[in-house]
Amino acid sequence: MFEEKKVGKTMAVLAAIAAIGVGGAGIASATVGGPGNGSEANTEKEDTLTGPEADRASAAAEKATGGKATEVDREDASSDKESGSQDAEDKGEFQTPADTAYEVEVDKGGKEIDVYLDKDFQVIATDAGG
Repeated sequence: MFEEKKVGKTMAVLAAIAAIGVGGAGIASATVGGPGNGSEANTEKEDTLTGPEADRASAAAEKATGGKATEVDREDASSDKESGSQDAEDKGEFQTPADTAYEVEVDKGGKEIDVYLDKDFQVIATDAGG
């Protein structure tokens, strides 16, 4: 009888530990843009910016468009711009310029404009989404 209680308690403890581990993994996955949460971070290599760097990029994009910046992303130079560029070119889709360091989403009268900046915060392209 004593052995049954010990085995039962051990099984309960193991089940609780497993449940915590699964729950923690789910939270971690959702936090970092895990599968199924609708996050673009899964497919694109960019980081949303805040602070002085974002302020400089926003100011440059707003000056160029006359709109209001809503989001600033840092583009990763190692992203697959080259790997998908031929497909985008064949479909007539906009291609992110190769030397893009920042992408700023700007709202101008309800219309979204993407502004692409180089590392010196100079505008190198815009895309009004066609």
